[in-house]
Amino acid sequence: MLHKSRYIYIYIYILVTGISIVAIIALMYLGNKTRYGYISHISLSKENTIAAHKNLCQSLQIKYPINSSNLQSFIDSDLLYFTFYIKDKDFTLNKSFDSSTIPIETINYYNQYLNSHCKKDTNKKDNTIDNGIKNKDNYKTTPNNKNEPNNLYQKILEWSYSIQNISKDSEVKAIYNNEDIKIYIYGFRFNSDEKIFRPNDIFQVIPDYSNMPNFIYAIHGYKHSRFGDFASFKKLETNSIEITNIAYKLTLKPKFIIHTLTALFLIGIIVAMLTFGIESIKQKFLAIIPLKLKIPNTNGICPNRQKELLSVVLSNFVFTIYCIFIALIIISQSMLISIDGDDWVYANSDGVFYQPYQIFGEFWSRGRHFVDILVSLCMLPLGRVFISFGFSPLETQEFFSAFFSLVFYFLLFTTLSILVWILNKKQHFKMIFVICSLGCIYCCSHVANYNTVAAYIGTAGFSLLFFLPIAYYFLHNIEYSLILKNPIGYCILFFYAYSACFVTETSSLAIFGLSVFILVYYCIKQEESIEISIFIRIMLILFLVPISFILTILSGRGAVQIEGLHQTRILDSILHGFSSQPILCKYIIIISIFYLGFLFVKMILSNIDKQEYFTIALLCTGLLGVIGFSAINVKYIFFEVILLFCALLFMLLRFNNHSNAIIRWLSSFVVISLIVCLSIQTIRGYHLHFLQYANKNAHRNLIAIFQNAEKEGLSKITLSKDEAIANGIDLLLLEDNQEKLYNQAITQWIYKYGYTKKPIGIEILK
Repeated sequence: MLHKSRYIYIYIYILVTGISIVAIIALMYLGNKTRYGYISHISLSKENTIAAHKNLCQSLQIKYPINSSNLQSFIDSDLLYFTFYIKDKDFTLNKSFDSSTIPIETINYYNQYLNSHCKKDTNKKDNTIDNGIKNKDNYKTTPNNKNEPNNLYQKILEWSYSIQNISKDSEVKAIYNNEDIKIYIYGFRFNSDEKIFRPNDIFQVIPDYSNMPNFIYAIHGYKHSRFGDFASFKKLETNSIEITNIAYKLTLKPKFIIHTLTALFLIGIIVAMLTFGIESIKQKFLAIIPLKLKIPNTNGICPNRQKELLSVVLSNFVFTIYCIFIALIIISQSMLISIDGDDWVYANSDGVFYQPYQIFGEFWSRGRHFVDILVSLCMLPLGRVFISFGFSPLETQEFFSAFFSLVFYFLLFTTLSILVWILNKKQHFKMIFVICSLGCIYCCSHVANYNTVAAYIGTAGFSLLFFLPIAYYFLHNIEYSLILKNPIGYCILFFYAYSACFVTETSSLAIFGLSVFILVYYCIKQEESIEISIFIRIMLILFLVPISFILTILSGRGAVQIEGLHQTRILDSILHGFSSQPILCKYIIIISIFYLGFLFVKMILSNIDKQEYFTIALLCTGLLGVIGFSAINVKYIFFEVILLFCALLFMLLRFNNHSNAIIRWLSSFVVISLIVCLSIQTIRGYHLHFLQYANKNAHRNLIAIFQNAEKEGLSKITLSKDEAIANGIDLLLLEDNQEKLYNQAITQWIYKYGYTKKPIGIEILK
């Protein structure tokens, strides 16, 4: 008979399953309650508006020949009906619609249109026709063969091509000013002030659009979605409209229920394996289904063949090709939009790089000094050396931005891979590198411009590089360091620690948390000694990171986060931070929570090894980082998610070395599936990035605009939003005031690197 302690996992699983089922039932019941929300983010849809007029023209064509008897009927009824079906969207007529809200010019326009065809297609007298037309005195009834249905729609369609590549505001004005456009399709978003019971990753909304304003003719809501469209004959000021008191109910998303039940099922299988063992389950299964199955023993499935296959798949040649492929993607992505925002600022900030001895100067103004250095590398100092040899300043900055982006990405790839490799008892480095690099690219897919890459990816790599000797010593009890143990070596170690700690908080606080866990371990396990050099590394992290954090707060850098705490509730910020994560990152966070709970239970019931303790440190640090930084609305928190990813990857690799064949097969299947899915996501992310930024020539167009302005003797450049979009420079974060930071930085950059002989201001009208 099994010992009672072995059933603890069964008890926990039953408890978790019961809580999950009760939670699902409770959420379904609470979600079905009627609540009220509102419609906002209303915007005119050009494509749907044009499509609506195609349906109108088809309706008019069906009505030939039109005479005085059916003309009035068309005006009163059929004119409205044509919006019922637009571009495969089934619109529902608004019962509250009031035909008196149709502008008089719209009635006059279609009266004139229909009257012209009545004259052409019938032999009735004009006065007979005129009796069936409203508001006769407000229009002229001149026949116009160009207004035949096909010609009219073709005219509208050809006109729509002329308003491409302009701003949204200009597009709306053009549509409103077109006399042939008489009905408008608006897109909208349904919102709710509820904090929990609102459309999110758990609930899908069922809005009730039966109580809409009388100026809305028809409405289309996407099934169980907060987005929709409505048709109106009025020209609406969308910025000032908000439709309130829209009733709605909630229902659980089917995928949420499916994912929950699937997770419970898989967890149940794992719990059964841990509790009863594979052999016991196999015997019970064969007792029910008497099949003669040849199941391999626990010694493994052809280990020599496995090793041979792994060697073939991850050979040096394939690994090299993979690294080249990833490098090309990173370089190409960086070249598309390599100069943006702070890149203009730091390319001119000489004090950031050259004056560290000025304590009150620009260099020491905040606790992210090393970030400033990394961001400045796009032009200082090597870029200026190349410029002195005659290279173009723009091409030089683009080159070094792409080069250092590649360096920072591969630094993070390598350090993360080494960390997991150390955890995995120094096995399968190539496979670990492939998975870690693909995971990093997925988590950082929204990072494009160089300054963000340097500030978050580069600093994460440097911080983790400083921490690796600590992790290596902790897990293998072997000291590995390239720094000599002498005064000069320890001085170098201090500046090395400075480069790892005086960075963005998402990087420095992560290694701070891991160092705390390791120090706590040695304090508890006093029988284990620690090398003095490793202890110094830990203390440098614990000492320098708080100083860096305090300097950042005092310099005002954290003012945005502090203001955000007063503007929103912490729980709302955390939920928003979670919902804004990519789908795989959400799964990583959720699985990490369950895995951390499992490790805590195991730690309470029995002893855990150092690998499992370090995994707990990774999970706690990552989860606390995700929650904490989401609470203060930090935008980039992917390093913490990557740490969680590394912990789960180690779990898979550990199962891959399990003594049982079934667990090895399952683990291997998940690993290979992960590589395939992440590879597809990497290519897809690059494709989307290419479509967004390719062929814009924003930087070169910007330089040409400045040079043309200098030829014309202008002291300031003022561009409309349409002109900015046409030249692609709407991507460069320019504002409507030449005194703004980025406007001034671009002006100084253009002047400083010789593209103009005098500073010329620039602003873009919004």
